[in-house]
Amino acid sequence: MDASPAAPARTGTRGLGSRWRASLRLARRQTLRAWASSLLVIALIALPMAFVAGVLVYADGRQPTTAERIDAELGAAAAWVAVVNGPDPSLTQYDDQPLSIEIDRNPRTGEPTHEQQPLPGSAAPSLAGRDAIEIGVGSATVRTASGIAPVRAVIGDASADVLRGRFLLREGRAAAGLREAMVSPGALERLGVAIGDTVTLTGPEGSYTISGVLSRAEDTDAAVTIFLPATAQTRALQTDVQQMRWYLPTWHPARSDISRLNAAENDRASELP
Repeated sequence: MDASPAAPARTGTRGLGSRWRASLRLARRQTLRAWASSLLVIALIALPMAFVAGVLVYADGRQPTTAERIDAELGAAAAWVAVVNGPDPSLTQYDDQPLSIEIDRNPRTGEPTHEQQPLPGSAAPSLAGRDAIEIGVGSATVRTASGIAPVRAVIGDASADVLRGRFLLREGRAAAGLREAMVSPGALERLGVAIGDTVTLTGPEGSYTISGVLSRAEDTDAAVTIFLPATAQTRALQTDVQQMRWYLPTWHPARSDISRLNAAENDRASELP
């Protein structure tokens, strides 16, 4: 009997979202033909790829085109970066299947071969000088005439010009300054407010004037969301780093750049006490 350790098995998330991955593979081929840069789809990742937020279906039932999918994910940005795994030297990402990641696992137990490291708290240190726009997601509570209502909170400059398409301004204008916010169509109805009204958050405490109606590309009109400016208080609502995105306005990272970003995270992890 051979008692030597078995070779590490490569396992990962390749069974998830197979139809969407197939669409992205098609999108990649179409992008190579139709766009100046094939990185618009491939470079959705760096630390590494997070799962794309749902398949868009238009009101008339049709599926979006490749260009519409790219616009809904990126707006006019070149790429986004997300954190979905702790540093692991064996982690592999796939150019032709960008939603797939794999790490080495023991073939007998299925346990990771390498000691699992905590998730990085942010991708920002790896993106210094790239003018990344950080967009986070959390939960907040808003005081209404009838009590308190829970809402999804999107934190950061969602109305930035480069994110048009990813976020859709439906009415009014973009928020300006730290005392204005925007809400989704569903939030207008749920909270019983209108543009120009003030909404008061109970956690964290704060009042904001509604400047406009905004929505995420994948959301229905019924989604109840408030779009908040980025402050220390509102950033505290971001409790899950895996829900955060760093949008890169102009940088198209090549495959080698993505590898360097992940390697930098591995190096940072190894320096921790």
